[in-house]
Amino acid sequence: MPLTAVGPACEWEPNRPLLIEAIGIVSGGQRRARSDRTWFVCGAIFIFVTIIVSLFLDNIFPFLSLLLSVFRFTLTVVMAFCLWYGVIGLTLERKALKAAKQSMRQLLND
Repeated sequence: MPLTAVGPACEWEPNRPLLIEAIGIVSGGQRRARSDRTWFVCGAIFIFVTIIVSLFLDNIFPFLSLLLSVFRFTLTVVMAFCLWYGVIGLTLERKALKAAKQSMRQLLND
C-alpha cells in the first residue's frame, strides 16, 4: 500500500451488493415521498373543506363563535403545514433521493 503525506493511500472499491441494495432502498423512499405528497395535499384539501363548513356553523350556533374561531385558526396552521410539507418539503426530499440514486448508479458503472 503506497504512503502519502497524510497516511496510507486508500483505494476504495464500492461494494456492489450493498450499493444495489441501497438503490432499492432509495427507490422505496422515492415511492414513499410520492405517496406522502398525495396524502399531505389531500389532508390539506380536507382541512380546507372543514374550515369552510365551520364558517356555516357560525350562523347556526352563534354561541360557539369563539370556539369555532380558535378551531379554524388551528386548522389553518395545520393546513399551511400540510401544503408546505406536501409541496415543498417532499419535493426537496424527492430531488435529494434522486441525486443520491444517480450517484450510487454512477459508482456502480465506474
